[in-house]
Amino acid sequence: KTRCRIVFCQRECDIMADTKIEESRGSDEKEEADGTGTEDTETLSQKDAGSSGCNAAFAADHRGSICGTYYLTKDLNLSDSTKRIKKLNCTLFGNGHTITLSDRSCLITANNGTVSNLKISGGALARCNYGTIEGCIAYGQTSITVNGQIQYGFAEENRGIIRKCTNRHSFTVRNGAPSAALKEASMYIGGIALVNRGKIETCYNTAPLYSPSRAAGISVWNHGTIVNCMNDDKVDGKSGCGISYFNFGTLNNCLNTGRADYAFSVSSVKGTQVNCYYLKDMTKDKDPGADTPTAKIRRLTSAQMKSAASFPSFDFGSVWVMKKYWPQLR
Repeated sequence: KTRCRIVFCQRECDIMADTKIEESRGSDEKEEADGTGTEDTETLSQKDAGSSGCNAAFAADHRGSICGTYYLTKDLNLSDSTKRIKKLNCTLFGNGHTITLSDRSCLITANNGTVSNLKISGGALARCNYGTIEGCIAYGQTSITVNGQIQYGFAEENRGIIRKCTNRHSFTVRNGAPSAALKEASMYIGGIALVNRGKIETCYNTAPLYSPSRAAGISVWNHGTIVNCMNDDKVDGKSGCGISYFNFGTLNNCLNTGRADYAFSVSSVKGTQVNCYYLKDMTKDKDPGADTPTAKIRRLTSAQMKSAASFPSFDFGSVWVMKKYWPQLR
């Protein structure tokens, strides 16, 4: 098979590969990325690349940035590898394949491009997201005892868009600090993101989260917009919240059916919460105004949850669909 020529113009751009690649920084020197692959293994192909496929998972073009359109063609196990992507400016289609990482690691440091239809197992997708993450799934089971630790499904900080993503990665973080030096204040868990300064829309958390500090099904801090999102599992620990623990932005058309201290956000933080609904008896009713029929946050019984009429603001044509017990995202 024809091997693609991989050209690097930026030293800081790491390449992730499980096969041989050809690398050039002004020379024709060849090297093997991790010493485990062969020329014949195709991991990811570039659209209109003019060859049978690239052995490397990502490549840099002559302009010096990681760009183009790439398609993952098989699962990758990077749990024993230190190879990570520092800057991603391309479009990556995961094609439903899985990249397995070690616990508490990120695939991408800074995402400026688009990542879609990718499954992440074990770790998280990006440290900082400035681009778009869409149609991705995070799954796994992490149970750790540490001295200070944060966990998140897709991004530590989102300044772009996270859309149609689902967290199925259960997190249990326990305090491992000495008795007189507890580090609970730094043990935060966000199902989708730790901090949102952009937009999170049509996203699910369907995994249990436990932290001795603060945990939230979607994002611990929200300074942006969270719209049409749902938490459907237990968020527990010292204090848990279904959607966003510290909401300084906007929550709109959100649903919580999981057990938590707060359905949406702590009452002392003065963000905007409109057209949000939660299942009665699953929280401690700490959300302000949740008891009145005209409130912007509605507390619903199990019987009310089964009726689309209880959710007048939901778009059941293209966003939500009624299921047996309550609405779900399409």
